[in-house]
Amino acid sequence: MSMALDLGSSRFRTLRREGRRLVGRQTRTAYLAVADSPAHVRLLNQAHVTSVRADDAHLVLGTDAEHLAVALGQPLLPLLPEGRLPEADPLARQLTAELLHGLIGARGDQSPRTASLILPGDATPGSPLHDFVVHLLNLQGLAPKIITSNEAICLAELGSEQFTGIVLRMGASDAGLALVEHGNAQTIVDVPCGGDWIDRRLAEELEQTLYDHRGECFLDLIGVRSWKHIPERSLSAPSTDADEVLVQAYREILAALLGRFRSAVVRDGTNGARRRPLSLVCQGGPTIVPGFAELLMHLWRQADIDLPVAGLRVCRDPLWTAARGCLIHAEVARPVSEGRHVA
Repeated sequence: MSMALDLGSSRFRTLRREGRRLVGRQTRTAYLAVADSPAHVRLLNQAHVTSVRADDAHLVLGTDAEHLAVALGQPLLPLLPEGRLPEADPLARQLTAELLHGLIGARGDQSPRTASLILPGDATPGSPLHDFVVHLLNLQGLAPKIITSNEAICLAELGSEQFTGIVLRMGASDAGLALVEHGNAQTIVDVPCGGDWIDRRLAEELEQTLYDHRGECFLDLIGVRSWKHIPERSLSAPSTDADEVLVQAYREILAALLGRFRSAVVRDGTNGARRRPLSLVCQGGPTIVPGFAELLMHLWRQADIDLPVAGLRVCRDPLWTAARGCLIHAEVARPVSEGRHVA
């Protein structure tokens, strides 16, 4: 059995094959601090929510924390701010380990034997997050093979195009563009801004705030995310001042990304394979906002990048695309004696 681990800065996702079924699990990489009061303890018990006691609060993890934060009107706190593991925060490391263990489950006869792994920002060996996660997986009996998010998206989306095209990904903590040829990323650029940066920008402009159990003020990022994904709102047709703020935030990230990509393409040169029209595929939560494709194509034409684009498409299931490509990678890595499947 194989497993894909797509560990993003905002969500952890796993995907595995059980018989003929694909089984996916996900959780929010965040926690909620609930006041240690009789009323709140009763609420946690009635909701059958597991918590961890810490100082003057009960800490709720993952998806439970996300749902409870909405109900209580309190801020959700990230475990991996900006896609990094806080080195001086042993509590964050413990909570992250709890989330990962809960997703993978206890080791058993039907446990995965091979695994492929995507890390936030494609963290490399030697980085605190990479070494921490790999160590945890080794303790679970897994020796994961690392794959970049660009490679995973290519495997999931560009099979009919000989695994060649342009991949744009927008995550919570960063965004990237890559020219991929036959499965190998040749030209790669990144910017350290993603969906979280957009949400913070909006919350600041709209003055959306929340207070935690101690009375400390935080930006209301959950409320902003809900507002951002209202179907009637479109990046291609802003109608309010708030809409304009949203469009401008997207413009700044995409313009910076396209500018770097244009320079990289000029630096690397173009060959015959790059002269044919290429598909541009987009993946990640921020890409599903209505009007994203139209805004991106407008900015692409303005950037005058020396690569012909045959068409642009947002991945059919952008939240699970990378995990699906990661599972394909894990299946290919399996010994032939175990049998292989296509995700």
